[in-house]
Parts: sequence; structure tokens; C-alpha cells
Amino acid sequence: MSKLLVFGANGQLAKAIAERAHATGRTCECVGRDVVDLASPAEAGIDIERLMARQPEQTVIINTAAYTQVDKAESDARTAFAVNAEAAGLIAAQCQLRAFPLIHISTDFVFSGPAQYPLPEDAPTHPLGVYGQSKAAGERAVMDACASHLIIRTAWLVSEHPGNFLTTMLRLAKDRDALSVVVDQFGSPTSTHDLAAALIDLADRASSGTVKWGVYHFAGPETMSWAELARRIFRLANCQVEVCDTTAEAYGAPAPRPAFSALDSSKMKRATGLTHRPLDEALRDILSRMY
Repeated sequence: MSKLLVFGANGQLAKAIAERAHATGRTCECVGRDVVDLASPAEAGIDIERLMARQPEQTVIINTAAYTQVDKAESDARTAFAVNAEAAGLIAAQCQLRAFPLIHISTDFVFSGPAQYPLPEDAPTHPLGVYGQSKAAGERAVMDACASHLIIRTAWLVSEHPGNFLTTMLRLAKDRDALSVVVDQFGSPTSTHDLAAALIDLADRASSGTVKWGVYHFAGPETMSWAELARRIFRLANCQVEVCDTTAEAYGAPAPRPAFSALDSSKMKRATGLTHRPLDEALRDILSRMY
């Protein structure tokens, strides 16, 4: 088995990858900002080169690092593009130089969202805000710099770790009887644990050359609104909180978001057989890790 080198150590996805790797006996090194500060590309380029130089030949790189503060990105485009685009290109260039396969994580936010059906990989990208624009630029940087790449777009990640929709809803529910949640934005809720399992499988395939390089989608099997997801979480958690529907316009978030960005993961299933568990099963698994 190849060694896994994962960028973005403090993120919920990297934590899930590390847990899965440990459980399956794989060597996994996760690096964070204390090792490589991707927000400073000039310094990061030197640190990435040094880090890559000490990796064994059989190494697969997984880049989960991202500037994900969607609203803050509108006023901090420089940092968003530094992390999501420039640093992604630097990592990809080193992978090309050293013949390391690269798995790069992207997002449904590269789409604008007027569709009425889950989006396939070849759907036109048209990001609405700075976050999506920086991630789309990162995809292009990876494609240009590294031939042996897998770009995995995912959506609406949830886990037991703080900072995602599931944990935020449960935190707010402790002090409130009702919550207003957006009902006119639709996506594909995805468990970090299911995605982590898929990424490790893809790493094995990438190392052995048994996967076709390119862009793939991996997301949960159901399409729903944020309000519906909140109701599902509260039902499974036996939490008595009323969810009150509101619109994205009424909610008034600083950054524009796609109204419909559910992802079609059928290409991944056809190519590898990898699928996400039924959503309720995945959510129950996350909740069991919290209580």
C-alpha cells in the first residue's frame, strides 16, 4: 500500500481520512498550516518542495486543504485564491515533478445552480462567488500542472467535528425551540467518512494505475434543501426543534450560493463501484460518534 500524504490536517475530511487509514493499516501523514502555510504561496512553494522531497516513491497526495469560509471570502479574495488556487497549483507541480498521483478535493460551488437535476462532471462551471471562483481556478491549476490527477468534487460535508451544518444545527438546538433554515437551496449532503473511504480506495487505484485520471463527483445519494436536511438531523437525533422555512434572500448571507448544486456521482460508480451509504445510515453513524 502507498503512503498517503494529506494536506489540510485540521479539516474534518483530513481527520476522517486519517481515522480510516489507521483502521486499515495504511501509513498516513497529515500536514497542516504549522508545516506548510498555503495562504503564503511564496513560502509555501519552498515548504511543499522540501516536504515532497522526503516522501517515499510510493506516495499518493490528497489535497483536502481549502479556504472554505464562503462569506468571508467575498472580502478576502486574496487569501481564498492563494489557498484554493495558487497553492493547489504548487502542490500539483511537485506531484508532476516526482510522479506522485494527486487527488484534489473540489466543490459543488463551481456551479451556478440553475439546473433541476443532479449535475454531471461535464456540466458547465460558472461559480457565483469568490469561494467558488477560487476553487474553479484551483481545478484548472491542477489540470494544467499534473497529468496524474483526480479532481473529486463533493458537496455539503457533514461529520461529528465542529464547524459543519450538522454540528451547527445541533449546537443551536440546545438553546432554541425553533430555527429558521433556508428552503430554496438544494444539494447533496455527504458524510466525510464515506468520502474518506472512497478517497483511500481511489488512492490505491491511483497508485496501481487502475483508474482513469480526470474529474469525478462523489456526494450523498439524496437531493434536499438545507431545511429538509435540518429536519432529517433533528429526527434522527431525537431533537424536538421546529424548523421554519426561510429563503436565501431573506437569510441574507453575504456570498451568493448556487440554488441547486446536487451532484451526479454515477460516473464514479461506473468507474470504480464506489458509492455513498444511504443518507440516514451515514447520519446515524455520525450521530453515534457524538453521543
